[in-house]
Amino acid sequence: MKEDKKNTSFIVYLFSLTISSASALLYYLMYRRPLLGIDDANIYFTYVRNFADGFGFVYHPGGENVKGFISTLYTLIGCFR
Repeated sequence: MKEDKKNTSFIVYLFSLTISSASALLYYLMYRRPLLGIDDANIYFTYVRNFADGFGFVYHPGGENVKGFISTLYTLIGCFR
């Protein structure tokens, strides 16, 4: 009886590992090059690019001067290219 429980738990472990690995691989293949970026990283990089190009802290060049990010220090560090 104990051996059956051990085998069952091992099979469940292998099944869970297989499903998790397949899900991670699918996610990687789908999102390795997103078109728009992923959430906050896209916002940071847009502000960094605009600040480095001389437009200031704006999301759209010619737009409002709004601080739309959380960490000013992180954004300024990103401006050094």
